[in-house]
Amino acid sequence: MLMHTVCHSQNFPDRMISYDPLADHRPDTADFTWLSGARLHAEFSRYSNGSGSSHRWNAKTGGMVEIARWDSTWSIAVAGTTEIIIDPHNDISFNPRAIQWEEGILVSCRLSHDASLQFGGMQRCKHDIDNLEPAQESGSVEERTLIFSSATVRALFHPRPLIPGSNLLYGALAIRDEIYVHILDNRIAGTADAGGRSLETMFNTTVVTGRLDLRPPDARYGVHLGASFMVSLFGDAPGTGHNLSNPIALGSIPFLELGLDLFNPAGGNLTIFARGEWQRDAAILPKPAAASLAMFGIRFSDFGTMW
Repeated sequence: MLMHTVCHSQNFPDRMISYDPLADHRPDTADFTWLSGARLHAEFSRYSNGSGSSHRWNAKTGGMVEIARWDSTWSIAVAGTTEIIIDPHNDISFNPRAIQWEEGILVSCRLSHDASLQFGGMQRCKHDIDNLEPAQESGSVEERTLIFSSATVRALFHPRPLIPGSNLLYGALAIRDEIYVHILDNRIAGTADAGGRSLETMFNTTVVTGRLDLRPPDARYGVHLGASFMVSLFGDAPGTGHNLSNPIALGSIPFLELGLDLFNPAGGNLTIFARGEWQRDAAILPKPAAASLAMFGIRFSDFGTMW
């Protein structure tokens, strides 16, 4: 196996959010419950001017609906995230350029008060929204469609105090593995097929995401630092036989985020953040192009089940 460590990763719409229904102990019961709640998040951010001509604004919405919970030990939830990338190429400098979304089923099993095991399936897509500018400027049609569906396994270690006898510093960890069962990387014009690594040769991704929260005792505010590390396995051609013969491992850092949190332990969370993202393939242009992004924004989320 050949290993490369760079600072770029492929893009998962939910890369900053760990959907963790069993971290919320409020619905715990000894019985079976169903439709125990929906938890939503929304994020809006602006990229720095140095982030490139394909990125100016970013908007995300997503969440999960817990379908059923057994004995506070098992949970079935439907989850999904939608992300829109907006570039400045229209007369109001706000041109929705591409949309990525994912949806899936997550089954969670509580291992302890502070840990869960989660598995399920996720469907992910990327499509262009408004890509008329290349055609108007050069007469060429440019499109790219991505589909990468996977079986998902994730170990979740919920936020917990790290200092004995103190509630000042909390830590959380998520270890996630994606085994791809269907991938499409369709590019127009066809000449773009010769450039960059095709996602159709990818067959596995492992992501480790960590988060530290500093919260003064009895306060409803705090600061957090979050980051992740990703390893993706690629073969030299599409198909399992090619992939397993001589895999290439690409190590990367998808994001690093510093945020100020205002929260209600029994309700929601408002985060003001600054984040760096490094994408191996931003999936905006037909030919894969990396993106180093700096962004500033706000996020609303559920305090108990998203971190």
